[in-house]
Amino acid sequence: MTASSRVLQGCSLSRGYGSGTAYVYCAGAAPPVPHRSIASEDVNEEKRRFLLAVGAARRDLSEVQERVLAEIGEAESEIIGAHLALVTDPTFIARIERRIESRRINAELAIEEEAGAVAKEIRDLGNDYLRERAHDVVDVKKRLLKHLGHGAAGVLEQLAPGTVVVARELLPSDTLNLDRAHVVGLVLEGGGPTSHAAILARSMGIPAVGCIDGLFTHVADGHCIFVDGERGEVLVDPDAAQAGEFARSQGSYDRSLSNLVADEWRECVTLDGHPITLLANIGRPSEVDQIRRHYLAGVGLFRTEYLFMDSPERPSLDAQRRAYRAVLDRLGDRPMTIRTFDIGGDKRPQFATGVLSRGTGGLRGLRFSLRESAMFRVQLRAIMEASEASNQLAILLPMVASAEDMESAIGIIDEVANALCQPRPRIGAMVETPSALFEVDDILSLADFVSLGTNDLTQFMLGADRRTAESLSDDAIFQPALLRGLHHVARCALAHGKPVTVCGEAAGDPMAACLLIGLGLERLSMSPARAARVRAAVRSHRRSALQTAATRGVEARTRAQVVDIVRELSLGTAETNAAKS
Repeated sequence: MTASSRVLQGCSLSRGYGSGTAYVYCAGAAPPVPHRSIASEDVNEEKRRFLLAVGAARRDLSEVQERVLAEIGEAESEIIGAHLALVTDPTFIARIERRIESRRINAELAIEEEAGAVAKEIRDLGNDYLRERAHDVVDVKKRLLKHLGHGAAGVLEQLAPGTVVVARELLPSDTLNLDRAHVVGLVLEGGGPTSHAAILARSMGIPAVGCIDGLFTHVADGHCIFVDGERGEVLVDPDAAQAGEFARSQGSYDRSLSNLVADEWRECVTLDGHPITLLANIGRPSEVDQIRRHYLAGVGLFRTEYLFMDSPERPSLDAQRRAYRAVLDRLGDRPMTIRTFDIGGDKRPQFATGVLSRGTGGLRGLRFSLRESAMFRVQLRAIMEASEASNQLAILLPMVASAEDMESAIGIIDEVANALCQPRPRIGAMVETPSALFEVDDILSLADFVSLGTNDLTQFMLGADRRTAESLSDDAIFQPALLRGLHHVARCALAHGKPVTVCGEAAGDPMAACLLIGLGLERLSMSPARAARVRAAVRSHRRSALQTAATRGVEARTRAQVVDIVRELSLGTAETNAAKS
């Protein structure tokens, strides 16, 4: 090591290796917010400016969320969903309008003050998860100010090739603005493995290291930086020996990634020849091309909420029929499962106020659909007319809480099918609540198939509400109680001779997917971008080894024990242990 070279130890935020020139990013480098008093007769005009910015921010965020969902994944899109929820929050909007009116100040100042107050309230509660929520508020503030003409220049979108971005912390919008063709690494003084910046960096494939105390005493613009996302290290102005070792590690890592992509066309089978079905979760017709690109068998989950959440009025029969037909046409002979709208609770469409029935405020999923039966019937008719009785299409009912609700929904579906003189399509139930776990046997006696929504099921089983679900760790799926519940569903489905598909984020995690297969869950639906790693993991293990690991997981007492079992599996030691026993 030379006198000028330094090794900075942090924690890995995103795996991989990247080397380039440091660019120190100052997140606060935006023009100062103007402070202006306004006359009473100008208050309404200032409110109008603010509401126009809100509308533009909503459209922005909807587009960003769609892009993230298509290119990265569902969990990552929910980060943007949190921003969208804030910018559509009537309380937040009303408080800013009140500041404009009561203090007679310009919209920019009102936004800055209110966002600052909300962020401080959240930070004062104090924990890592809530700190991310405070970042969400700051991010929304920046977006609103940009639409009022006071945003920072988009420097992160215009960086030179071979740039390593160095910053205290990055907001989600900062991370998404990184030019993936030019940014080769990310080094943060703060952050952590569960921060939004880290989650997005991992999904975008940008090597990242964080939690480096005193970072800016060691790094400045122009320094040569090597980012080792495997060890959580940063090399500053490395010497020849360090550069050589780094190059060897990077070469090995790059070769493994190349093999991953090169093998994506291969059949998804275990080492002992057992086929596993990989399907796609999609949320827009525009995402269908990803299915062919990643060699997936079809659509395991088509979320239809966008038709309702993006519309100022109830989507018409014709608009829905066209959307569903577009997906079916582009899929060709691949099967598709359409989930009817999962709205209600905190997922309220723009047309909800004064339009939906009273008493639906706390309902979600199928119960909301049964209460709003007219809207439900229109969607069912649109699906059936679009399918033209195709045997490639199935209907999935969201968040089925009981067999009784399932029976009621089937009655409505039969009425719509009879009116169209069509046979009833295959009908499935989304199992994502504890009540459905207990009633799954009765539900399976009514349904043609079931799908497991592991996101909501994990949240409900572990006692997290939708607002705090993001604070669950990545290995939450490895809770023994949850594994037992999933195993129960797999056994019941087998007894009924009916298929079961896993549609949650766990299906797209390579090692979680392996454990699911071991439990008997061999149809996995995921964000298309995650399919390559899952396929590679499946092809690297014997089904018998996965079954052994899953049995041990179900019998474990703690999540830590299950994590150890999965770690053994990933190192290839589970098969050795099974052979010895």
